[in-house]
Amino acid sequence: MKGRIGLTLPSWEGRKQQYCVTDSVLALFPTRPLPKCGRPNQSYRCPTCNANIGGEGYHLAINNKDASRQDRSSTGHILGRAQAQQQNVTSVRNLTHLSCGVLRCLTHVAMLLGTDQNIQNIAAVIKPPVHDVVQFLKEHIQHDIRCIAKSTGNNDDEAMQIVHLVLVGIVNNLGQQGGYANIDGNLITKDSRTTWEDAFMTTFLTPVLSAISDLLQDSLGRMVRDERLGNNRLMRLLHELDGPNYESITELDSMCPALWRYRKKITIENLSFKFQEYSQGCDKPERCEVLAEFLKKEHHLRTLQYLPGIIKLQRLLFEKFHRRLDRNEAEEFTLGKFLKTSTQVKEQFSALVNNFKMAWKIVRLSLSQDGPYSISQEMCLNEVTNSTPISMFLPAKSGQGRCALALNNFLVTLHNDFIGRCKSLLKDESRPPEIPLANITKAHLVAYDPEKDFLPMILAHCDYSLKVGEGTTVEFNWKCLERQLVDRFIRGRPRLISLVELFVFSKDICDGEVFKALKQKIPQVD
Repeated sequence: MKGRIGLTLPSWEGRKQQYCVTDSVLALFPTRPLPKCGRPNQSYRCPTCNANIGGEGYHLAINNKDASRQDRSSTGHILGRAQAQQQNVTSVRNLTHLSCGVLRCLTHVAMLLGTDQNIQNIAAVIKPPVHDVVQFLKEHIQHDIRCIAKSTGNNDDEAMQIVHLVLVGIVNNLGQQGGYANIDGNLITKDSRTTWEDAFMTTFLTPVLSAISDLLQDSLGRMVRDERLGNNRLMRLLHELDGPNYESITELDSMCPALWRYRKKITIENLSFKFQEYSQGCDKPERCEVLAEFLKKEHHLRTLQYLPGIIKLQRLLFEKFHRRLDRNEAEEFTLGKFLKTSTQVKEQFSALVNNFKMAWKIVRLSLSQDGPYSISQEMCLNEVTNSTPISMFLPAKSGQGRCALALNNFLVTLHNDFIGRCKSLLKDESRPPEIPLANITKAHLVAYDPEKDFLPMILAHCDYSLKVGEGTTVEFNWKCLERQLVDRFIRGRPRLISLVELFVFSKDICDGEVFKALKQKIPQVD
């Protein structure tokens, strides 16, 4: 299928995967379940090169080979500058949002301490290299503190106190081996690193973070009662630890502090934090695993609402420029110039470009992960502005077009992976319907607006009570929230058939380019 490429597709539970190398790009396609021996007894056609993938009679087809399981993880500190990081920490592997934020903070603190011993070794770990290593790490620590504060609904001072409480827990439990006994201390393999993270979270982080609200309140009380601070009255007022004056309450005195106590706003971040506390202390049948999976990926799932607009934007750009625009012209033709070509163009494309911009802003830092359509760290730092070249919106295997291709692939894979995972958790063995990417609407996706769709659902399933002098009490009905979440956003959603049309530039179809590409694929005889 000329001009098209198959995107990475997720595998379902229990399914094996095979690989096909096409145009120097490793494309991954799902197949039906393989036998227990792991050898192929069926074949599949690559939609890009039409090559045979798999095999018959338990023998691999010609030019097929077993998929490489080599660890391609980048080593060192690869987060870049703190200013380029998102304000929300996303959960990775088995770590929760909060655990990931705390672990990053501890890592940066350890690196900062290491600069006193050997700053050259610490600098060598950071990629890309920086000159001001100490300032670089301090900025990351400040960013981590802000992320922890946002995840827990607290201020920066309380976030630092959370890190302090975690360090206290580590010191008090240093004698515990936890799950470290059989871990390779060099952490060379991906499995050893994942095992270490799980053991560290179970041994040191979970006992503290699962009860962090009570621990914070207790530590604040001890600070206020500390005689070295003179039992400071101002601190008691600031931290709202004084009991109410019932006489002033009865008289409705406007100066009564109890009437002006701070009440935390119910947000999605606050919900995630409360759910983590809840799930740590309940049995497996009560854990609401679908809700847990949703909250784990929520920061990325919210971008799916923009996918239909992105696909429509690319289709309209194809109608205007396909095979008419040169690659160099596409690099020089900026978004600002394009929108100024006519009023009709601006009205038609502004909202669609904004969809691309919003989705790109949220997920761009995740697009550099290893994979067939990953992009470089430099590309991830690109922002969508009026000076952005139009080529960034045109899916292509090279140049700025890789940004659009990577974004499409990420969103499609995110949707399909999430639907597959939820069907597994719900024990739904039925085969979901499939729909081509070109025909999707929001109704086909796990698409929602966090403020307009999900937050009202949260408020509808929480009991919010207020007692004078005791503050607010918020309790969530997790089971009902999960049930409505499944019914409204997950059940019946189809899988996306991710076949993305690649943009063809005008010079790519001239005879010289065609023969050049042919010569690279097939040896020519003079």
